[in-house]
Amino acid sequence: ALASLEEDLVFSGGNAMLIEGAGGEWELLQFANAELIAERTYTLSKLLRGQRGSEPGMGAPAGARVVVLDGGITQNGLSRSELGLPLNWQAGRAGAGVGSEDYTSYQKTFTGRGERPLSPAHLRARARADGSIAISWIRRTRTGGDSWEVAEVPLGETVESYTVEIREGGVLKRSLSASKGSVSYTSAMQTEDFSGPASSFDVWVYQLSEVYGRGVPAVAHYEA
Repeated sequence: ALASLEEDLVFSGGNAMLIEGAGGEWELLQFANAELIAERTYTLSKLLRGQRGSEPGMGAPAGARVVVLDGGITQNGLSRSELGLPLNWQAGRAGAGVGSEDYTSYQKTFTGRGERPLSPAHLRARARADGSIAISWIRRTRTGGDSWEVAEVPLGETVESYTVEIREGGVLKRSLSASKGSVSYTSAMQTEDFSGPASSFDVWVYQLSEVYGRGVPAVAHYEA
């Protein structure tokens, strides 16, 4: 049974559920209001979406699986050497004997998604007087990012590194590298890519991890 919860308790992690999206992604969602409208059927409102960097799982189709959480979420504790290997798992009712009929066996291969960099935030592109386009963003972090006492969240990677892609209609026009939260798309680059000043394009920004690779992209559209 679901129930409504005060907002401060939701902000503390209450009323959380996982919803299975496309491509094996899961969204972690929280809700403050739960209204029973039919047998085992609720309308949920005042939602917190894409929690803990799970926004790639948003947009689940109708009929998607939902897991209601009643406690904290922890990582599975695998070492990096175990990533990418098909592993045999057993899951069952608390207190039941392993191997009993209360347990289910299955095979699962983990990819280390818990180390995937989150998408940058506040991605913007603005034209400058010299004809260049300034692209800027603010990084996010998987660890130590809850404090409101610091001006910038700590870097969760060994080094700060980004890939910035300029795309038009899904076609990659240029790839840039950056070691901070900004990069300049110069007028010379625009002339090479668009035969003149760029009037419209999409910009994709990935933070890079030495152990995982590309993170979740931030995407924005530029219009002159």
